[in-house]
Amino acid sequence: MNGKAIKMSDLLTRSSPQDVAEDEAALAEILAEMQLIREQMKADDADIERLKAETRTLKQETDALRVETRALLSSLKVLTKPC
Repeated sequence: MNGKAIKMSDLLTRSSPQDVAEDEAALAEILAEMQLIREQMKADDADIERLKAETRTLKQETDALRVETRALLSSLKVLTKPC
């Protein structure tokens, strides 16, 4: 925006075509900014869901590796026990 704050009372009392045009331009700019924010929020939500899915996959892989490592360690202990 142009940095000029618009008060609600100004909107009610200003009525020249130039004032109306300025107000409409300011509102259009605000709506455009809101749309950009909304789109960014959607993108952020998609990223969050993607990261959650990646985290679930990594947890499953980690759990599988843990089981595999424990099994390997158990088999090594059996092999290293004195007869």
